[in-house]
Amino acid sequence: MTEIQRFLVRFWGVRGSYPSTGPHTVRHGGNTACVEVQAGLHTLILDAGSGIIRLGNELVSRIRGEPLHVSLFITHAHMDHLLGFPFFSPLFDSHAKISIFGPRLAGRTIAQIVTPIMSPPYFPVDVHTLPSSRTFHTITDSEHIVWRRGATDPGVVF
Repeated sequence: MTEIQRFLVRFWGVRGSYPSTGPHTVRHGGNTACVEVQAGLHTLILDAGSGIIRLGNELVSRIRGEPLHVSLFITHAHMDHLLGFPFFSPLFDSHAKISIFGPRLAGRTIAQIVTPIMSPPYFPVDVHTLPSSRTFHTITDSEHIVWRRGATDPGVVF
């Protein structure tokens, strides 16, 4: 099988602080931080602002029932970088395997930061009950993320 060699970047959200709609956002968009990077066979997502909602819908329509492997990188825990996470449709798809990466912030792992956003009482659906497969990786300064040749999921190495 020939590996697809491509590099594509798409900005799904660039607005700061909160989403904004209306005629004034037509040119530059109104969604908060979310960037999709297609690097070869890998889909990387930078931040889960409100732009991740449309991206998630697009990803689910692309796979048409096939397995989906994505890596979501949370740069920091400001709400404008997280508020779309509960509405990311691959979370609700049993074909999706999502690797979530982020730093330790305020003494909390990335799982401890993201999980409460999508759990009662803040959200009606508990992230633990979703059909997707999720793996959380808290990354330190001495670690980096690698994809081994032929692997669909990333690994963390020192």
